[in-house]
Amino acid sequence: MKNLSCSRLKPTAHKYFLLCSAIISCCVSPAYGFEMTFSAVVGDLTNSDPNNQGATMTFSNVGNDSGTDLDLIITVVDVYQPKRPDFNGIVPTDIGQINIDNQVGSTTFEFKLVETGTSTPFTVSQVDLGLMDIDRLGDEIVTLYTSADYTVSSGANPTQLDIDDTFMDRVEFRSKSGSNGEVTNPTDGANLSAEQQQYSVNFRFYNTSQFYLGYESTYNATGNGRNFFFAGDVTLDPTNSVTAYANVPFEFSPGLGLLISGGGLLGINYLKKRRKLEN
Repeated sequence: MKNLSCSRLKPTAHKYFLLCSAIISCCVSPAYGFEMTFSAVVGDLTNSDPNNQGATMTFSNVGNDSGTDLDLIITVVDVYQPKRPDFNGIVPTDIGQINIDNQVGSTTFEFKLVETGTSTPFTVSQVDLGLMDIDRLGDEIVTLYTSADYTVSSGANPTQLDIDDTFMDRVEFRSKSGSNGEVTNPTDGANLSAEQQQYSVNFRFYNTSQFYLGYESTYNATGNGRNFFFAGDVTLDPTNSVTAYANVPFEFSPGLGLLISGGGLLGINYLKKRRKLEN
């Protein structure tokens, strides 16, 4: 596994990150940003579309930031097929769950914070989301498409995730092929066992209302599905964990998707139009 310390960043990126961190430290209120809790959910990420594209699952009243109550809306970006859609939702204690059919491959989700009861995005200074139970002998992959800090277990309790940050548009977290199969499913993100921490990663996003994550199961047993767990309060032992900055150069976007999938000219034109609009 690569050295995960911030010192591995290129000098320019490292200085930029330190500057941003200093600004955030001065301006964030409350000091630790916004922390989500899950207690009520509507929807199961399925709809009438054969690929469930655009389907949503809304976690209601996940918290309050600067006097505004917030919901978390998860939306299917591309293709999603669950084995058990009834598994999608909340499992004890305060943990979100997404079920994926093993035969379908990868899928991408948008996570968006909005003002409660609306679709109006709300930007928070800082928000955490931890993913747990990334196991199954290398068959489960979580992909980060949005720049963030990430924390994994280390030291006396080393992570069992292989972390690949060599891609242009993403960072992948895969359970190690030599790991011990499946670990006990989490029931409380704030009280993970040492083994459960080894198969978890916590993301911290800054000054945003939305971020993108991909899930994939390559465990090809027919008739099976996999469950992905997440929470806003995943706690890793600070004495045996390490934090690094995920420097994803390009944000996930339809234009980038076209570039990666082979639609080069369409993707370039999309990105050019977007830059003109932003300017």
